[in-house]
Amino acid sequence: MSTPLGYPDAPPVPLSDVRPILPDAGTFRYGWGFLEDTMPGWWLVTVEEDGLTACWYALGRGWAGVVSIPKSGPAEFLQVPPCKSTCGALPDMAAVVRARIRLAGSGAHGAALGQVLFNGQPLQTGKPLVYFDSRQFIDIPKELFPCIETQNELTLSFRTPANP
Repeated sequence: MSTPLGYPDAPPVPLSDVRPILPDAGTFRYGWGFLEDTMPGWWLVTVEEDGLTACWYALGRGWAGVVSIPKSGPAEFLQVPPCKSTCGALPDMAAVVRARIRLAGSGAHGAALGQVLFNGQPLQTGKPLVYFDSRQFIDIPKELFPCIETQNELTLSFRTPANP
């Protein structure tokens, strides 16, 4: 069993919307995954002689996913939670109040963000990346909103105590 953490009332964000799913699609079976703190829940894993069954309970949503993994052979997804994409068309930028880039990272060994470029434009840097769950962010100043595209380029460099 695992521990339910997060915000059950927050809209679920599928991992495929915010992180690359590796390896390439079609080379493996992917059941589901959500950004940490969205769609919180817990697992109940039953182990038997011929394999195991893992059932995922989503807080406020009930039993949301079931996967059966036999001792030999491929896993079978008996129930997959709804994974509606959160990606969509850009809103009218005149109506946007705030835009930010969520950051995740761990194991940076004290390295702080150095130069950060968003579509070639410098942004104010943040603190060292210490959370794997995208809790940290950099605000995009309103004057740079015209630079926001459907696909954007983010360039990061890091400063370490040995390489300021």
